[in-house]
Amino acid sequence: MSFLPDTAFHYIEKAWHDQRLGHAYIVAGLDAPDRLEFALRVAHLVNGGVSEDITAMADEGVHVLEPESKSRKITVDQIRALERTLHMRAGSGRTKLGVVVDADRMNPNSANAFLKTLEEPPQQSLLLLLTAMPDKLLDTVVSRCIRISLHRAAPPDPSDRPEEESALLLALASHFKAPPSASKAMGLLSIFTALLGQMKDDIASENAAEQKRESDLYSKTTDASSWLKGRKDYYEALTESQYQKKRARFLEILQAWFGDLLRARQGLDRADFPEFAAVTAAAAKGITTSELLRRLKCLQDLEGYMETNVSESLAMELAFLGAFS
Repeated sequence: MSFLPDTAFHYIEKAWHDQRLGHAYIVAGLDAPDRLEFALRVAHLVNGGVSEDITAMADEGVHVLEPESKSRKITVDQIRALERTLHMRAGSGRTKLGVVVDADRMNPNSANAFLKTLEEPPQQSLLLLLTAMPDKLLDTVVSRCIRISLHRAAPPDPSDRPEEESALLLALASHFKAPPSASKAMGLLSIFTALLGQMKDDIASENAAEQKRESDLYSKTTDASSWLKGRKDYYEALTESQYQKKRARFLEILQAWFGDLLRARQGLDRADFPEFAAVTAAAAKGITTSELLRRLKCLQDLEGYMETNVSESLAMELAFLGAFS
C-alpha cells in the first residue's frame, strides 16, 4: 500500500510521539527530491531545526550517505563510517539519523555490512533508506525495515511529463486501440527500446561533456593522469546508473498502465494516466481480470530479470510477448 507524503508523515509523527517509531524505514516512490523532502521532514520531527538542506544538518545529528565511489556504488567503507557515526553519543535530546540516498546502489558487500547496523541498531538512532528501486535491495535488508511507499495526491500534469514518457504513453495508447498480436507487441518493444536508447545516448553525451570540462580544467595539474582515469570510470558508472533509473521509470509506466486497465475493468475512477482513460476503459472490456494480472506479472518478472545476467534484449522480448501479444 502506498500513502500520500502527508499521510505517511502523520503515521511517522504519531509513532514518534507514542515512542513506537521503528529503527529503520525504506522510503520508496515519487522522485528523488520528494524522498529527500520527506527525509527532511522526519529530521525536523526528531531533531528540530529549520534547515532546508538535509545534507547540511550534520551538526543537528543527521548523517547523509550517497553513492560517491567511481563506480557510483555505496561502498563498505561508507557503511562502516556511518556505523561508527551512529555509535557515537547523541547530543542531548537528539536522535542520530542516518539517511542512505539511493540505497539500491549498495553492492552485496556493503549491503551485508549494513545488516549488522539493522540487526543491532545503535541507541537513539533512526535509519531512512531512500530508493526508487526497492526491489533491488537485498531481501535480508528489506525484512528488517518498515517500507513506506509514497504517491502523489493526483497524477502529474501531462504538460509537465518528460517528452520520452509522453511518447511511450502515446505508443501504449495506439497499441491498445486495436486487437493485440505478436507483431504489434514487437512493434511496441521497438519503440520502447528506441526511446531507452535515445535517453542513454543523451545521458552519455551530457556526462561526456562534463568529463571533458574536468579534463580540460585539470589536465595540466600534477598527477592529473591517474585522477582523470578515475573520473572516466566514475562517469561511465554514473551513465549506467542514470540509465537504469530511466529504465526503471519506463517499467513503472508499463505497470501503471496495466493498473489503469485493472481499475477500469473494476469500474473505478482513479487512473494514473487519466488523459488516456477512454482508451484503457475500451481495452479493459475485452480482457478478463485474470488475463490482465497474468500480463502484469510478465512485466513484474521483467524487473527481476534485469537484476540478473540474462540478456536485456531477450528479457524484454519475452516480457513484451507475454504482456502485449
